[in-house]
Amino acid sequence: MQLVSSSPGATPRERLLPIEQVTDLVGLKKSKLYEMIREKRFPEPLRLGTRTVRWPETRVRAWVAARIAEADAAEGRVQVLVTALKAQIDSAGAAQ
Repeated sequence: MQLVSSSPGATPRERLLPIEQVTDLVGLKKSKLYEMIREKRFPEPLRLGTRTVRWPETRVRAWVAARIAEADAAEGRVQVLVTALKAQIDSAGAAQ
């Protein structure tokens, strides 16, 4: 199912993804995703019927982008700490 907007300045298509496509996008098993949903750490699906759920692709991609941003920020913090530690080691060596 796709919702398509034909307006020139409108947002691009919004696709609703089944669990198989979600697991492919995020690289996690279905059981892990449902665990994360229960823990409010992954977007809940939309219920389309009594036995049918789908995830808006933009929400899944936004979740992935947020995880990447968190990892990049953590890596940046580590680099700052490493640089500071090297400076301390260099200054301690110069003082000897």
